[in-house]
Amino acid sequence: MLVGGVGWLLHWRDASATIRDRDRIGEDDRRSRLRAAYFGLALVVATAWGGLAIAGALAELMRRVTGMVAGDTMAFLEGVVGPPAAVVPVILAGWWHVRFAVHEARDLGPRAVAGATRNARLLVSLVGLAFVAAGSIGLIEAMLAQLAGGDEASMTGDSPWSTTVPSSLAQLAVGAALWLPAWAGTLAARARDLGAERASSATRAHLFLVAGVALVAAVPTGVMTLYSLLNTGLGGEPVRPLLAELSFPIAVLAVAVAIGLYHGRLLLGDLRATAPENRPVAGSAWATAVPASAAATTPPGGPPPAGAAVTLEVVIRLPAGSDADAWLAWARGSLPPGATLT
Repeated sequence: MLVGGVGWLLHWRDASATIRDRDRIGEDDRRSRLRAAYFGLALVVATAWGGLAIAGALAELMRRVTGMVAGDTMAFLEGVVGPPAAVVPVILAGWWHVRFAVHEARDLGPRAVAGATRNARLLVSLVGLAFVAAGSIGLIEAMLAQLAGGDEASMTGDSPWSTTVPSSLAQLAVGAALWLPAWAGTLAARARDLGAERASSATRAHLFLVAGVALVAAVPTGVMTLYSLLNTGLGGEPVRPLLAELSFPIAVLAVAVAIGLYHGRLLLGDLRATAPENRPVAGSAWATAVPASAAATTPPGGPPPAGAAVTLEVVIRLPAGSDADAWLAWARGSLPPGATLT
């Protein structure tokens, strides 16, 4: 802690001094993707590390409450109390980084604050969803294996059941505690400003990542399930009962399909809504004001001479009820390289 803390503090002070030097590179560094990646990585590590420790402690507590394992007071402190207490500094560090990122974004305007908050919500929901998926897979696998050939001794402390089920339930509880509030905040933000959320690259990346991982998980487990079914149907002899052999791939397939369908539906809806032919949104008059191909056309009179900067002052009047934020997000995304919209 001492060595790492001193090393971090020295570099953090230098980075903070750079941010405050607005006349040189402060704004460039403040807006850099590397800085955003640092804050995101710190939050992910703190959330995942804290979640693992708390889930492990909850699982150990469930084993002791149900009588699966026994131990003295010292074992209880080491297995139930110690892990969550040890990660308190890590959780506080993650919370501090989020607060600092949001505070730093206030100098860049409301959009930057909304972006920093959005990024934090999406990262926490991503970690929480991973815990939910892992816990659900373990629980479904254990239940299927139990149905396939469990015996009455399976509830003893020497069986896989006593290890898998408490851990899976704990992961599910921790994942729900992380994912549900974070994702509820994302849904609330989509309800307030659907255009801005759909135009966000962070939101798009989150949906692509979750849907892609779900697809990658579903395809091989689906193949494995189909192979086992065909092998048994054609007379092959499985090493274990078929349901026990398929417990893991079925569990992964079920969870991956559920998660993939939900996030894939949102992703497809966003892609269709932001497609060039569908850029006009409810209550807005983009189509009549800005053609979908405007970003790809050449300015009247041809492109400006190399090295010359052209400033255009444009006043755009939208009808009542138009989604101005969504229009601005689309306009900023349609600018050629090097151009800015203020």
